[in-house]
Amino acid sequence: MERDSSKSSGPAKPRLLCITVKRNRKLRLHKVKMNNKMAEISKTWNIDDIKAIEFKEPTRFSLHLNHKYDFTATDAVLVEAFVQMLAGFCNKYAEPAGDELDGDDMGDDADDVEEMLLDEAFMLSADELVNEFGWRANVDAAQLESRLLSELHKLESDNVRDMLEADKQVPKLINELDQAIGNLDSMDRMLKFYGMELESMDDDVRKIQMENESLKIEEANQQLLLRELDTILKTITLSEKELQVLRNESLETTEGIERVERVAASLKRMLGASNSSELGGMEARSEKMKKYEFYSANFSTRVYDYLKVMFQFKIDGSGGDKARSVRKGIQLIVGPEQVHKIMIKYAGLTLWLKEAKPSADKELQALYLQCMNQLYTSQAQKLVDSCRPVFFRYRHDANSGMPNPVAEFAFAATPGSHASGSAGPSGRRLSLDGLGGAAHQALASAKKGDTGSMGSPGTAIDMQPAEAFMIALDNLVNCVIAEQNFISDLFHYVPPAHTRAARQSPSSRKGSVDSKDESGESANMMLGENVTFYNWVTYKMRPINKWERPRPKLDSKDIVSQTVHFGTVKEVKSMLDLLFGNLVTQVDTLVEMGTRFDPSQAVGMLVPVAKFLELCKGSDQGFLINVLERCKDRLEATFQKYVSEQARSIEATKFVTKKRVGALPFARVFPKFIAHIESLVGDTGYSARAIADSAYSRISRLIFDTLETLLREADRNAQRHADDKDAQKEQLNAHVLLLENLFVLVNGLKAYKSRGCKPYFVPTLESYLDHAHTIQRKVTRAYLKDVLQRPIGKLIAFFDTVERCLAAKKDPLATSNLGKSPLKKVIQAHSASSMRENIKQLSKRVDKHFINEPRLRPVIWQAITDDMLSNYQRVVTLLARAYKSTNQSLDFTQSDLKRWLSER
Repeated sequence: MERDSSKSSGPAKPRLLCITVKRNRKLRLHKVKMNNKMAEISKTWNIDDIKAIEFKEPTRFSLHLNHKYDFTATDAVLVEAFVQMLAGFCNKYAEPAGDELDGDDMGDDADDVEEMLLDEAFMLSADELVNEFGWRANVDAAQLESRLLSELHKLESDNVRDMLEADKQVPKLINELDQAIGNLDSMDRMLKFYGMELESMDDDVRKIQMENESLKIEEANQQLLLRELDTILKTITLSEKELQVLRNESLETTEGIERVERVAASLKRMLGASNSSELGGMEARSEKMKKYEFYSANFSTRVYDYLKVMFQFKIDGSGGDKARSVRKGIQLIVGPEQVHKIMIKYAGLTLWLKEAKPSADKELQALYLQCMNQLYTSQAQKLVDSCRPVFFRYRHDANSGMPNPVAEFAFAATPGSHASGSAGPSGRRLSLDGLGGAAHQALASAKKGDTGSMGSPGTAIDMQPAEAFMIALDNLVNCVIAEQNFISDLFHYVPPAHTRAARQSPSSRKGSVDSKDESGESANMMLGENVTFYNWVTYKMRPINKWERPRPKLDSKDIVSQTVHFGTVKEVKSMLDLLFGNLVTQVDTLVEMGTRFDPSQAVGMLVPVAKFLELCKGSDQGFLINVLERCKDRLEATFQKYVSEQARSIEATKFVTKKRVGALPFARVFPKFIAHIESLVGDTGYSARAIADSAYSRISRLIFDTLETLLREADRNAQRHADDKDAQKEQLNAHVLLLENLFVLVNGLKAYKSRGCKPYFVPTLESYLDHAHTIQRKVTRAYLKDVLQRPIGKLIAFFDTVERCLAAKKDPLATSNLGKSPLKKVIQAHSASSMRENIKQLSKRVDKHFINEPRLRPVIWQAITDDMLSNYQRVVTLLARAYKSTNQSLDFTQSDLKRWLSER
């Protein structure tokens, strides 16, 4: 706080003293005032301006500068700190007063100044100390000294008195100390005695604790022994009532089978525990095990005998015609489906036999295969026989006088279409109409309207053979897939991963989610190994079912594999070979009959074959895949052979140009061939689509190449024999022949595009039309050049020369053969009367050319009209351009020419 020295009273002002050092080492003292929390320098002095520092009180001092300034600090320590800081800055930054002073003198002077300031500060502190004792600083020093001496004498006398009194108490104090030492020795002896007693007690306590732990262990061992004995009793004990269930419980109902399986599982568990080395020597257990083995053998015999009879009865009962199903007149195989639904409930019992009596299980499998083979053989034969009327719908007898339906879409005669009384693939002789046995009767019944075995009248006969093959193959494939899956489920050849997948599917989890079966987790753990009968019953496992869908093939680690077939399981593969040994023959029979009279049906049959191959891709249906691949190879070979025969027929077509024979067969057949093949293949993504497209490409390329070759050869022959009228006539006949064939071909393709073509095939069909139109325009130009030679040939030739002359920038009048006189002769030769007569003769000639295809005449005549009008306009233009000075012109107008052309 600063107070003005001129005013002894008044309010003090808060100020701060700050010391700063400039770059030139000059010290500055600043007085700083605070203004609204902002520091503001009010005065500044050089450090040399300080003349003296006067200390009045510990917290008050004055600075003598150009004026005296009084300051009051809040604490004396702050005053002392300020003085020390000021002295330190002076020592560090103050410059010497003159050149005669060296560094040591400057240091000594600075030290003297610092000591003086500190002495003054100490004196200030001493005055403060005296004041604290209540002494006044203005009292005489002698008086103060006397008082201090009196106090000192008093203290010394008190000390002497205390020492004398203490000498009297020393003996007493020594006695008491001796007594205390004796008591401590006594206490030490007692503590040692107590320590020994405690150590003895500790040993006793430890002994008691060890005995207690031994008793606890003995008690736990006894309880464990009791539990083991209880478990052993339960293991070797099975009530007589439960044993009677194995002998007397009915196996007809699902409930009875479940009860039998539960008891059998308990029996299996007991027999499985008989090999335990710890318990094998117990006499009671040995007796029980002999008894249970006897019951197990009897139960195995009972299961085998029952399933043997049941298999024969159910399979034989499912073969009646009343259970058959008919689809569009095709009798399907449906008996095995009923057998599967009935026999699958015995899957647990077959697993018992597989473990308890493997020989009986193998005999049961052989019996099942034998009975099912008979069922499949009989029903598959009826299936094949029901397809015969459809397959033989294209049979044609050349002596009957009826048209051959296959010839409508075939370029060549179909091998076998004239067959009568030929032998079938099985070697047995067919009847005169190509049918045999039941097929002949079925066809006769269908013709009479009898629907007893063929469905609605004419339903089967109206089908394509490829559609009948698809129905039959679909039925056979479904039977093979279902049979393999059923055998795997019934006789337990299912991989563990398939069982796991079945248990985790939504349908199998539906009944177990709410129940929270505590055995579910354990069951999943057991699925890493082969499923046992005990696990089957305990964890309530069930067959996978869903036999109609192929299952993925797995490798040895139950991982989906692209190379391992489930058919690698020898037992399943051998079963399928025995069960479907005739399947290959039956499929071959269907293929042979379906393609005998119409081999083009092979491409339609490829569609279902490729479809089922795609369905079985990546599955365990190794047996079926082999059958389908063999069938696919045969159908592809049959169709490729058929296409090759059609191609050879087109190549062998003989073109007779000496006379006009009308449209060739391939021009009429090609659109029908496309329509027929498309009706068989359709918009499929299988290999049949690519094979059909390849056949179209081959046939179309061959047809167009044939037509273009005919045109080139005719023109080349006419050029070589330019003076030969016969060669010129043959060229004209070739043009007429080409126009007729192209007209028929284009119209046929357009008709198919507008009526039956599907959107996916339009781009391909348009490419054929574009190619045909290109050739058609080329042939039309050549034909017009031939037929217009007589009426206006000389006129066209003359003015063609004129046009070339003008293009060469020459004057036609200056040319001898293009002068005024040749022009007049050409114009006179093409007078109005002669042109009218020439047009009439041209019309008759065109009618004669296209007498075999009257629909083409208007088209050709319109092309002639357009060409003649175009040439007329060109002649008029050239006359005006090159012969304007001659005043020569045609003596008929364009209107006259149009009228003459329209009078035909």
